[in-house]
Amino acid sequence: MKKKLNNDRNYFFYLILLVLTLGSCSESKNEKHDEAMHKKLYTCSMHPQIIRDAPGKCPICGMDLVEKKSDDKVTLDVEMDDLIKPVDGYVLSSVKTISPTEKEVPIVFEVSGFISYDTRQFSTISSRYDGRIEKLYVKYNFQKVEKGQALFEMYSPELITAQQNLIFLLKNDETNTTLIESAKHRLSLLGMTKTQTEQLISTKQTMSTTTVYSPVDGYVIEEKLSAQMGSNKNSMGAANTNTDYSTQELSLKEGQTLLKEERIFKIVNTQMVWALLKLSGNQAEYVKKSDIVKIFSQSISEPISSPVDFVEPMFEGTEKYLTVHVHLHNTEGKWKVGDLISAEINGGQKKSLWINKESILNLGNETVVFLKEGNNFFKVRKVVTGITANNWIEVLEGISSNDSIADNAQYLIDSENFVKQ
Repeated sequence: MKKKLNNDRNYFFYLILLVLTLGSCSESKNEKHDEAMHKKLYTCSMHPQIIRDAPGKCPICGMDLVEKKSDDKVTLDVEMDDLIKPVDGYVLSSVKTISPTEKEVPIVFEVSGFISYDTRQFSTISSRYDGRIEKLYVKYNFQKVEKGQALFEMYSPELITAQQNLIFLLKNDETNTTLIESAKHRLSLLGMTKTQTEQLISTKQTMSTTTVYSPVDGYVIEEKLSAQMGSNKNSMGAANTNTDYSTQELSLKEGQTLLKEERIFKIVNTQMVWALLKLSGNQAEYVKKSDIVKIFSQSISEPISSPVDFVEPMFEGTEKYLTVHVHLHNTEGKWKVGDLISAEINGGQKKSLWINKESILNLGNETVVFLKEGNNFFKVRKVVTGITANNWIEVLEGISSNDSIADNAQYLIDSENFVKQ
């Protein structure tokens, strides 16, 4: 029994010793952890990825390293209040201030765009009868042609029959002018020119093939390519922008059969072109037909002024915008389709509350200014803005003409007193 008690005492002694040892180790580890946590680290304010355990210079920009605060955190969900102090927080600064001004401001929009074909100058070449291409004189898309130039020759039994009818009347019934004129009109509807008809009457010999001529000066664009270009207005200009379109062969080949009324290709006349300009939806009420537009381009030495031809509402997803069409004369060929341009549109005048651009800070979904309260104290104030005209921005809500705001909002947002550290 005495031996058993001694064994129990030894057991408890060793157990207590083990607990004390583990506790000491744990305390030592905690002390080391606390020491590591309180160890000073240094970082670069411009390059936070640089971290050192002693003061020094940033290896990237050469700035002095500053002590890294222990509560520094990295957040991916960035909100307005994560970047700057809340609207009831203040920043001390002595920046210049201005007051919103109630006045009339000339509405001049600075917009960009490009030169495009005037679709009203398209001439469609179609087959007026069933037939077969015997000779093709144009080979490529955007091949330049002149008015009266031969495009292709066609063989058609229907056209030969119409020629034979006229020759029969001329030989057997010259006095029946009504039938003869009707036969001539029939040939005209089938595409024969007046010169070709006169040659037929003179020789009284049918022509096995008939030549189709270009009705205008311009460039050949195949029908399917024209539709493809029409789905993307910005691609209209391929003939002058070194794209693959300008070297594509026509799908039309010699020996190919065409059906009556089948569209073959278009002849695009570039003596008149459009300047297409994009405006935002809130500018719609200030732009109308006949408003004067001043257009700038590298293709011309001096800007030119021309009236708005028409305004076309457009939708792209949920965005509503306007495409302004300005008709330009291009007989000298100074406008190249596809050229980028800039323009100024005069939209009259508007009386409203205005502030300059520099006093506004755009945070994406919100627009703010820095409102002065007290002696050199500023705080954030959300505002609702309207249109932009020259260097002025219209203010609809948020401030009044009695308020004072920072003249340069970007200066304050860069202030270390305002940005959260």
